[in-house]
Amino acid sequence: MSAIGYQTLGFLALGLAILANVIANISLKRTMQGLEVDGMRSIILGLLGSGLFWLGIGCLAVLLSSYLFAIRIIPLGIAYAGVTSLTIALLTIWGVLYGGESLGPVRLIGIIAVILGFVCIVLPGK
Repeated sequence: MSAIGYQTLGFLALGLAILANVIANISLKRTMQGLEVDGMRSIILGLLGSGLFWLGIGCLAVLLSSYLFAIRIIPLGIAYAGVTSLTIALLTIWGVLYGGESLGPVRLIGIIAVILGFVCIVLPGK
């Protein structure tokens, strides 16, 4: 495989890690919102019986494995910046669209700044 093709594979793995991170966070938040807290036993049984909890755990496994694959190929600074910053941006957008969160001009500027910051990190430095 060519170097460019191999690096593309690393970025695809990074994209999968980001998507899995977003889904895991949403699933685990929804799980916790639906739990009836009546002591530690009810929390544990509620978690173990929740499909969303297991979806979140599965996505965390996908996140870890795809991130580990990505950092073998692409620089650690780029991989870490992508998996954190793009997850923040996507979760914020999800919160606005589906979570009832508000989007003011300052928050919008923040999302744009996070995305542009990642783009600047990915661009080759000269």
